[in-house]
Amino acid sequence: MAELPELMVKITVDASDVEMRKLERSLAYEFATEVITDDSITVWDVDDEVWHDIAACLEFEAPDFADSKRYLELRGLLQVHPTNPNWVRVVDEGEGANDV
Repeated sequence: MAELPELMVKITVDASDVEMRKLERSLAYEFATEVITDDSITVWDVDDEVWHDIAACLEFEAPDFADSKRYLELRGLLQVHPTNPNWVRVVDEGEGANDV
């Protein structure tokens, strides 16, 4: 059996690149959270839990809202109320299902 040539790929990750990515994610999280919470109406459910009613934001296409909402969804950081799809809350960073 003939031997196959071995491929070697070297990936160099600079420490500053890793730090930059962490900062970018943290800043994006803070910005998106601020957009969602500032542009929506704060409401409380029957269990006295705080949610954000985003119905008006969806209807009037508030600036930066769609991108912020999508960013948090992709990271698994936007929780939708079990009975009202217009109510959401932002999960603490690091607790998202899609955080890697």
